[in-house]
Amino acid sequence: YTQINAQQFSSLYYSNRPLALFGSVESLDDNYYVSGVTAGTDTNQYIKALFGKTLSNGSSQYINGLIDTLPYSYQCFWNTLNRTSDGNFVICGEMIDTMGKIFIAKIDTNGHVMFIKDYPDTTWLLYHAQNVIEIPGIGFMIAVNVAYPNNNSAILLITTDTVGNLLQKKIHDLNTVEFPWIIRKTISGTYMIGAVTRKSNTNTPFWAKTWLLEVDSMGNYVNQWLDNDNKNKWPYGMQQTADSGWIIVRQHLAYDVAGLQLYNASVIKLDKNFTKEWEVIKGDSGFDTGLYDVEILQDGKYIVCGTTPEWGTDSAHHFGWILKIDTDGTILWERKYVAYERFGTYSFLYDIDVLPNGDLLACGELRFTFNVGITPIQQGWILRTDSNGCVIENCILSSPLTREEESAIQVWPNPASNYVIVSLENEMLHAELKVFDVTGKLMIEKNVTEEQTAIDVSDLNRGMYLMIAEKQGMFARVKMVVE
Repeated sequence: YTQINAQQFSSLYYSNRPLALFGSVESLDDNYYVSGVTAGTDTNQYIKALFGKTLSNGSSQYINGLIDTLPYSYQCFWNTLNRTSDGNFVICGEMIDTMGKIFIAKIDTNGHVMFIKDYPDTTWLLYHAQNVIEIPGIGFMIAVNVAYPNNNSAILLITTDTVGNLLQKKIHDLNTVEFPWIIRKTISGTYMIGAVTRKSNTNTPFWAKTWLLEVDSMGNYVNQWLDNDNKNKWPYGMQQTADSGWIIVRQHLAYDVAGLQLYNASVIKLDKNFTKEWEVIKGDSGFDTGLYDVEILQDGKYIVCGTTPEWGTDSAHHFGWILKIDTDGTILWERKYVAYERFGTYSFLYDIDVLPNGDLLACGELRFTFNVGITPIQQGWILRTDSNGCVIENCILSSPLTREEESAIQVWPNPASNYVIVSLENEMLHAELKVFDVTGKLMIEKNVTEEQTAIDVSDLNRGMYLMIAEKQGMFARVKMVVE
C-alpha cells in the first residue's frame, strides 16, 4: 500500500483565548475565512464573535475577536458567514448587554468591520439571529428567532438596506415553537427559510417537524412545506438541487425516553413539489449526533459533514464526520476524523466547502471533557482533505494499483456469473467488502472474516464492477466482470 500524495491539513486554533469554535468557513483564492465565537481576552471573559483568515497550508494569518466592545457579549452561530457580491463578507449573531439584541456586520478580507448594526426590540424575551443572506438590489435578509412571554416562539425576518438600515420586519408563526436556521435563494428568485416547529417543552411525547418557508425578497409569505414526520429537527444545512428540489441534512429523533431525546442524522431529498424521493438515516444515537451542512458537487452528488460518537450514547469520544452520497441516496463513502487523537475528545464539523480543485474544506471545534486536563478545553478546528475525504494520516490508498498491491485481494472466477470467491491477505481480514457498479452505486456490502469468502453475484447485471476491501483506512481494489 502507498500513501496518497494528497496531504492537506488538520489545524487547531485558539489565539491565546480560553475558548473558541468555528461555525462557518468560506474559501477565497488560496485563503480561508472562518467565523464563530470565542471568549474575550479581557478578565471578564465576555463572549466575542470571531472572524479569522487562514492560508492554504492551514497556518493562521489572523484569528480575531470581531468586536471587543465591553460590556457586551457577541456570538454568531453555525453557517452565519456569507460572501457578498463585492467580495467581502456579511455575518449576523446576537449581542447581549442589558437586553437581547441581534447584530449584522459587514467585514472586508482583512478583518476590518465595514459597518455593524444592531436591532433592539423590547417585545421579545429571546432574540437570536441565525442566518443572513444578501438580497440583490435591496440589501440583506436576517432570519431571527424571537420568543413570546408564553414560551412560544416565532420566525422574524428582517430586511435591511445595503448598510444595514432597517426596511421591514415580518413575523411567521405556527403557534408553537418556531425556530429558523438557514436562508437559501431559490432558482425562481424567492428565498427559502429552513426552520423547525416543535413542542414547547421537553416532556414526552416530544415532537419536531422540519418547516420550509418560502418568502419574497421582503420576507412576505409565498409558500410552505411542513414535514409530516414529527421526528426531524430543523435543517442545519440545505441546498436547492438542479431539478428545483431540495437536499436537507438534519437531526432525526432516535429515542425519546422520559423526556430525554437522543438523535441520529438524516439526509432527505425532496422533489420540486416537496415529495420525499429518499431519506438516509445514519450515525450512532447521541445528544450531538447530526449532520450540519451539505454541498452539491459538479456531478450532482452530495458532500455532508457533522459529528457521530464512536459507539452509542455512552461514548466519551466523538468524531468529525464527512460522507459522500449519490443522487439516489447511496452512500459512496464516509470518513471519520479526530481533531486531537485522545480519548475524551469531541470533534465537531459544522460547515464544509468544496474548493475548485475538488478538495474539501471543513471547520468546527475540538472540545475536551473536563477530566482530560488539557487547556484550552475548546479550540477552533479547520480540516482540509482531498476530494475523497483523505488526509495522509487517515487514508492509505493503493493509487495507482500495481501487480503486487492487487495481490491483497483476489477474485475468481473472473468473469463470473453466479458467485465469486474473494481471497484477502491476513492483514485485510475483517474488512468491509463493497461492490460498486460503473456509476458508483453500492451493490453489495459484506464484512469479510475468512481468508476466502463466497459472494453471490447472480442478481447483478452483466458488466464491469469495482470491488473494494476497506479496513482502518487501508484499501485494496480489484475489477470484476459479471457475464
